[in-house]
Parts: sequence; C-alpha cells; structure tokens
Amino acid sequence: YGFIGQITAMPAANSKTTFAVSYGSSYLKQSNTEHDAAADFRTENSLVSGGVYYQATKSLKVVGEVNYAWTKDNVSTTATNKSVTPAAGLMLFF
Repeated sequence: YGFIGQITAMPAANSKTTFAVSYGSSYLKQSNTEHDAAADFRTENSLVSGGVYYQATKSLKVVGEVNYAWTKDNVSTTATNKSVTPAAGLMLFF
C-alpha cells in the first residue's frame, strides 16, 4: 500500500510557469510464500519531488525537477539508501 500527494501553484493567473511539490511512499511486506517467513521483512520507499514547468508554446512544456528518494527497512544491519536526482526535459503535446 502507499500514497502520493501533490501541490501545484502558479505565480499569477495567466502565468506560463507552474511550481509543483510531490511526496509519496510505498510500504512493502514480505509475503507468506517467501522462503524466510521468520524474517518478517518490511520496507518503505519514499520520494519528495520539486519541479518548475514552463509552457513555452501551446505544444511545448519545459520541465526541471529535483527528486530526493530514500528507502528504509526493519533490518538493523542495512543502511538507508538515499539519492538526489535532477531531471530536465521537454513535454510535447499534439
């Protein structure tokens, strides 16, 4: 199971720029059919994303985002995985 939420804002009513922030998590649990049922493994994967979106033309949107992702589990000997990933691109609408 999991969730995601997103908020977007424009600086002015007719602005071509949109700002967005998203947050989501998913929770995974070991199934009863997996080999080591005694381990009761669980993990949580989460992501926070911030972005700026510019509508250059009617058909072209320029995108810039930064994502921070991490995972944690219930095994004390494993480290939490973390990453920061920038992204840029174009969205074409036709």
